[in-house]
Amino acid sequence: MESPLGKWVIFSAIQQVVLVVLAGFVLDDGETGRTVLCACGAYWAGIIIIVIRRRDIPYSWSDRFFGRWGFLALLVITPIAWMGIEYLKNH
Repeated sequence: MESPLGKWVIFSAIQQVVLVVLAGFVLDDGETGRTVLCACGAYWAGIIIIVIRRRDIPYSWSDRFFGRWGFLALLVITPIAWMGIEYLKNH
């Protein structure tokens, strides 16, 4: 039996590949690419935590939501966090 999380992770992986390629075409000294790659890393770290934590237990609605839409949410949150970090570094 295939895990529903597996289908959602594949859906999100396709999104990530497309966005990493598109971010590579943006001429902004790598700012967009760095943001997308940080969001990818955060997403996969979250998926690993979910899989380790829920080895035998059925996935909750929040796990399923993160598996399907977590990357896009992180893609929105990452630039905001990045700006905050840059502000704190420079002031």
